[in-house]
Amino acid sequence: MLEVLVLALTVMHEEAAAFGLQINWSKTKIIQFGNPAPCPTVQVADGLVEVVDSAAIRKPLPDWRRPAGRPSHTWLCSVEADLRPLNIGLSFAWRKASGRADRRRIVDTATLWKSTP
Repeated sequence: MLEVLVLALTVMHEEAAAFGLQINWSKTKIIQFGNPAPCPTVQVADGLVEVVDSAAIRKPLPDWRRPAGRPSHTWLCSVEADLRPLNIGLSFAWRKASGRADRRRIVDTATLWKSTP
């Protein structure tokens, strides 16, 4: 699966280059769920991309402002607004989403049903 993602990132790099754009690969992270990554970095186009087990979801600093012309709310604000009516916090939702693979494995074992990825 990692090979497919690297191929997709390479295609994205080539399409961006056609417009004269460059991608800052040093800021790009690949989150590996389930099996540990075979190596901590992968080569994508002309840069190295870090493969991590998880990424922190953090709120922006209180004095941070979005650049002019950008929406006033971040994606994270939208997610929090969607979770608020359900009385679910962001960290709780993140923990639940992170454990989906483990729960799927337990349910598959309990029901003797093999899911296909």
